[in-house]
Amino acid sequence: MAVRYKRYFPQCRGITCNGRRSKQCPNTPRKANGVYNRCGAWCIEYFDKQGQWRSLTFKDVTNKTEAEKRLALLVSEREQDKLNSKAGEVMKINGHKYIAADFKEYIEPERLKDLAIKGFVPCLIHESGYPVFKKQEVVDWIEKNIYVYSKGKQMKPVVKIYPHEDRPCIDDIPEEISGISELKECSFQIIPSCVYFLCDGTKILYIGQSKNLYPRLSQHIEDGKRFNRVLYFYVQPNELDSVEIKLIKALKPPLNIQGK
Repeated sequence: MAVRYKRYFPQCRGITCNGRRSKQCPNTPRKANGVYNRCGAWCIEYFDKQGQWRSLTFKDVTNKTEAEKRLALLVSEREQDKLNSKAGEVMKINGHKYIAADFKEYIEPERLKDLAIKGFVPCLIHESGYPVFKKQEVVDWIEKNIYVYSKGKQMKPVVKIYPHEDRPCIDDIPEEISGISELKECSFQIIPSCVYFLCDGTKILYIGQSKNLYPRLSQHIEDGKRFNRVLYFYVQPNELDSVEIKLIKALKPPLNIQGK
């Protein structure tokens, strides 16, 4: 393979000139002394896979440096094709069906190739230095050596006290009932999905779940449950069942056990 400057002569095959200026034409076609610069193009010449001599020109290649870069790229691609072909031969024999690029979702191909050549990753290495792999072997190796498994930790729930206080009414009392001296105002807030505890002092009587706590508490009172405190913590709706069951199994509240 080589790069060569080829003039535009009629006998030069593969290079055509229709007389119009193009990117391959010299920037200054006429010198100060009136002589025209040579007209031609940088070619990349090589033998193709069939052994035929080829001479290629590219519109974006206008100087020797660009031609050499394009040549280096072609050489790299040809070598990669050879390696893939050799790898294919090994695959048929040993069942190693994958190259480094096949694992790019797990690890950078160049890093995998480097680790394989250094003997860390299970593989077959061709005499050309190109490693080939079995997928499961590599995935298992990556899982054990590249990633660190963490079981995670249980987050401590933030427990909040269900408030209830009788506050004297001071402002904005309807005129019709403003004469009632013992009138109190109920504190109200919307409580989203949560797991709650019905308690008698410090004793847990019942554990439940709700996406709207206040109506649920009213139902418990109607059912005859006796409690003087309610504690709760927020839980994602899709986790309510599992969290509630785990707490009931662990704490065994009497009203849950009795099925009340």
